[in-house]
Amino acid sequence: MGDIVDMRGAQGTGLLAFARYPDLEKAADRTAAKIKEGFMEMGYILKVARDTDILAGSGYASHEEFAEKRYGLDKGTVSRYIRIVERFSVGGSSHVLQEGYKNIGFAKLSLMLHMPDAIAEEITENYSKQEVQAIKEEIDAERAVSDIEVAIEAAEA
Repeated sequence: MGDIVDMRGAQGTGLLAFARYPDLEKAADRTAAKIKEGFMEMGYILKVARDTDILAGSGYASHEEFAEKRYGLDKGTVSRYIRIVERFSVGGSSHVLQEGYKNIGFAKLSLMLHMPDAIAEEITENYSKQEVQAIKEEIDAERAVSDIEVAIEAAEA
């Protein structure tokens, strides 16, 4: 027969058993995909909690309190989840990444939040986190120079 055998009912262990390697591989691939894209679902859920009155009567004063108390997410992570949804999801308000950003991952998308669209659109899943970090640092350095130049020009004027 193959496939996954759920051993929880039989022994209460919470373990899954697999009849064959392909069954194990399929289950692992499915789980890895859930983990990899789960931040998008959480980001969308938190965006809904922020943008609607769905938390009314829940005992939570805000989406940030909800995320912190229920899931241990700090405000910075909550903000990044929501901003990634707003910038990189289909329609800017869904739990599905736009095609060009699939397989990039949370860490790299977080760094890309600080990049102009034209640069972010060029980054693919083949870039390492270190490469994306270096691009972000270069952009930050360029912005700092521009800010200094503006301040100098204003002082001279």
